[in-house]
Amino acid sequence: MLDAVGENAIPSQATFQACYRRRQTRWHHTAYMRSAKVMLLRRLLVAEKVALEGARVFDYGFGAGGFFLACPTSASLFGVELDPMATVETTEALCAQGFAHVDLRPLDVERWRENGLLKLRYDVVICSHVLEHLETPVELLHMLGRCLAPGGVLLVLLPIHERRRDSHHVHEVTPELALGWCREAGLAVARRFDSDHACDCFQPVFARKGALGRLAAQGTSLGLGLAAKLLGEDRWMPFWDRLGPKLGLRPTQLALALRAA
Repeated sequence: MLDAVGENAIPSQATFQACYRRRQTRWHHTAYMRSAKVMLLRRLLVAEKVALEGARVFDYGFGAGGFFLACPTSASLFGVELDPMATVETTEALCAQGFAHVDLRPLDVERWRENGLLKLRYDVVICSHVLEHLETPVELLHMLGRCLAPGGVLLVLLPIHERRRDSHHVHEVTPELALGWCREAGLAVARRFDSDHACDCFQPVFARKGALGRLAAQGTSLGLGLAAKLLGEDRWMPFWDRLGPKLGLRPTQLALALRAA
């Protein structure tokens, strides 16, 4: 991907792939653009009555490992990410938190089908904000479905109702499009949330470019994350699901719990 120049520059693919380096502080994990995804994933697990104690958890595109940190230390953690440095840093952070079984590996995009972790079976598989980046999302969904152990669940998060499309997104996702991908992959939707209305009015801030734009986005993200903690992270999403439509806000994330059909 070519870089543009100036205030409206498009981040390069290299910049995108390295965006999780040195992002392991408590403040980074509190920021809303990260913690909102964890809140939605936990909500799906609670709704599906899935316990993580002793579970085998695989996160395809784990970022900085935010969801892993919400798991009990008895869980076995597996994952892939594009940046080898982020993989090492996240492994070190998780081990420091007391996780005994951590197997995180860098992902070679050109040979992603050959990754050894896709040959194993897991109780919980996570695919958060990945499919919209792929030319063939159904293929990945199908392979992740094959990674499910008997009774396992695949949790998928996708952005919807984007006011400005991310330059790294191949697809502009709608619920109908995403549900079609699931059907083609042979997966059944066990649970669905159209959620995260709170983020809707702040999308223009998060889409701003340049140094000042990034500073505004970071401050807003941290402020929202702190507000969610004050209200209670288990109550934040349901609260906004009720209030958001009354204020004319749209859901910005589609959350799906998928099982083998």
